[in-house]
Amino acid sequence: MCKSFLKAGAGKMTARVLRMFIMLCVCPAMLFLGSCSKNEDDPPKPQTIDPDRQPANSQTVFIYNPYSGLKRYLDNDLAEMETAIMNNNGLGRVRVLRFVSEDSRDKSHLMEIKYDPYVYNKQGVRVGAIVRDTIRTYDFNTLNYTEESGLTQLMNDVMTIAPSTDYQVILGSHASAWLPRDYSRSYGAAVNDPYGAKYQANYTTLAAALKKTFARNKKLKSILLDNCNSMCVEVAYDLKDVTDYIVGSETEILMNGMPYDKLLIDYIMGDYVAVLDAYYDYYKKDQGTIAIVSCDKMDGMAEVMKEINSKFTFDESLRDSLQIVGGTNVSNPEFYDFGRYVEVLINDKDPSLYDAFYAMWDAMVPDYIYTNSLYWQAYPFSSHVYPLTHCSGIGCSDPAKRSQTTAALKETAWYKATH
Repeated sequence: MCKSFLKAGAGKMTARVLRMFIMLCVCPAMLFLGSCSKNEDDPPKPQTIDPDRQPANSQTVFIYNPYSGLKRYLDNDLAEMETAIMNNNGLGRVRVLRFVSEDSRDKSHLMEIKYDPYVYNKQGVRVGAIVRDTIRTYDFNTLNYTEESGLTQLMNDVMTIAPSTDYQVILGSHASAWLPRDYSRSYGAAVNDPYGAKYQANYTTLAAALKKTFARNKKLKSILLDNCNSMCVEVAYDLKDVTDYIVGSETEILMNGMPYDKLLIDYIMGDYVAVLDAYYDYYKKDQGTIAIVSCDKMDGMAEVMKEINSKFTFDESLRDSLQIVGGTNVSNPEFYDFGRYVEVLINDKDPSLYDAFYAMWDAMVPDYIYTNSLYWQAYPFSSHVYPLTHCSGIGCSDPAKRSQTTAALKETAWYKATH
């Protein structure tokens, strides 16, 4: 095969190199900004927003942090977002709402993150400040956000409080890709949380609630999945009708999550390649992957995979050639790299069909970045670092062997569309 998912660099470099070329041509002085240091004699920054750093339309960013036992990390994420907002002198037409559950689990709050430009320091210099305005408080017993009705009510509240032309969602929690809550959970509380089962949820529920609210008339601009293993074909197919783009990782994301102080504004502006760059710069000495998926290509990919699955059956003797990207059990993992799986599945037996797959993948995953290894914590809840030798930016579970996995997989919309 002339096109392979063997590691040959950090993802699709073409778009990244093009962005750097534009920067070099248009604004070479920008290259020196990173080396400048702030000192006490520097004049205060102007309290205006760069018109190129805010979207053309009104926009609401909804940060969704259901109970996961990660609140202190998610609060750190919020502090990073607030730093980005401060550095941008506010967000102009953009409103930011956050739903967050307390560590006590049953209490949750919906708040708006605002920028007040009319705050002065002791020297009388206008410096601005962040204001967290709690709008509503919810009790889990009356708003069960793990169920479609409760989550739809929450999404409707967001839409009513902050009506906008465009919407984006940031989901921060634990996750196990597409796995259903009676198996593990798609997202929510940790599998080993003694109180967690009640607060685990499915991506199918999220998709249904989004479709009833934000996506009634149009799709979301994007969903950022700041949780483990969620960038997989099963989740992307569930979300394809409610958002234009998904940004996330097929491997585990370390506790620090996304570096929001570096990427929030780019995410809001829809510069998802810059989001990937910021993530990679932050984690390049650790482990991880991150990718963009264009959801309007999911149906086309399903058609190609249906043809591939009608012609090929996975050869178990080639299992060691697959790229594992995670799962709930080290000895019997559920998650594999999608591109490498298809490459091994076809195994040079139909080059033209493989080329059709590769072309569709190339359109479906506009860009992705990965490191040399991946981090994986699984049963018996020990940590592991594995080499990452093949990467397509998106995972799958078709090669999984565990009977519980294969039974659950056959109930997914992705599986039904491709088999």
